[in-house]
Amino acid sequence: METISNSYIENLQKSLITGFINKSIASDTDLSPQLILNDKKGGTTVLSEILKELENCNQFWFSVAFLTTDGLSTITEHLKTLQNKGISGKILVSEYLHFTHPEALRKLLLFKNIESKIIQHNFKFHQKGYLFESGNKNSIFIGSSNLTSSALQVNSELNIKLKTTTESQLSHDLIKEFQTTFDNAISIDQKYIHEYAKTFIETEKKYFEKISEKKDFKPLSPNKMQEEALNNLSKLRYTNIKKSLLISATGTGKTILSAFDVKQMNAKRCLFVVHRRNIAIKAMKEFQKVFGDTKSFGIYSGDQKDNTSDFIFSTIQTISRDHDLKNFDPNHFDYIIIDETHRAGADSYQNLLDYFKPKFLLGMSATPERTDDFDIFETFDNNVCYEIRLNDAMEHNL
Repeated sequence: METISNSYIENLQKSLITGFINKSIASDTDLSPQLILNDKKGGTTVLSEILKELENCNQFWFSVAFLTTDGLSTITEHLKTLQNKGISGKILVSEYLHFTHPEALRKLLLFKNIESKIIQHNFKFHQKGYLFESGNKNSIFIGSSNLTSSALQVNSELNIKLKTTTESQLSHDLIKEFQTTFDNAISIDQKYIHEYAKTFIETEKKYFEKISEKKDFKPLSPNKMQEEALNNLSKLRYTNIKKSLLISATGTGKTILSAFDVKQMNAKRCLFVVHRRNIAIKAMKEFQKVFGDTKSFGIYSGDQKDNTSDFIFSTIQTISRDHDLKNFDPNHFDYIIIDETHRAGADSYQNLLDYFKPKFLLGMSATPERTDDFDIFETFDNNVCYEIRLNDAMEHNL
């Protein structure tokens, strides 16, 4: 292990004075204690700081209450790079509130360089800490950010980043606390994930049942952009067109728009198809904002297969399989929505599109242009109901 130079120690000492005593004393800003926020104007996020540390570390420890699939995806490429370099790490998460995603745990198992464990629900584990070791130096993040995409990039978060040596009291205490908890946690394997997923699904189900029982539901109204798109969709159907493509930049409300159109068409049964379970759940929440308790909602993904609710939200990996398709009549759904339809060239999507015969099919994508030979526009007979690109969205504050 490398020896820490006297100059590094001196710079670190000076930086601590800047951070804790007098900000007017000049020092190395990278060594000073820093407040890490998701600062859109400043162009920095908690994620960007964590990625910097992953690029330079030779070992890492994460201790977070919640892990989501989208959160893990934000650092996946860096974790792959570390695996190729032979750099290892430990990740500790929890069952607390059953918020951690089973799918995220499955993806975590793919990394042979990471030892992962989970704390049981009754422990009420709520830590959020990240430690990166590089030689005899540590970078430590302690604060409010779980390993979720929102916490790392969007939410209002408060985190402190500290630089220490590996011989510091703080490093010693932090690693001791982490290792003690880690030793008492459960190892994550496929058997554990299978059992945890059952509880996760049941918790979700109870949550959505609770939402649907609320009596203070107030329907949403479409914004100007959505009104224009809805008008175009209505005109297309008036001319007996049965499919259309919506091109809409991420964050502009295309899921809500699709819900408004399902309502506008007065569809009795609707299928919403996505590529990840957590996106299906988010889409269901958006539809509930529009329909309240006037419709029943269900998830069709993995072990949870609701085929009786009015509106079904499914992952393509599940519903595209032959035995799952046959759980429904080809004419079962009046309205089918394919989210991120630029993926529709895959066999799984083609199986679904070949099987079902909806009264109307809507494809939604922020990026319909493809680098392969598959023509998304042709799939929807070149009927584009509405298009709002990133520049338009920014101009209209969407």
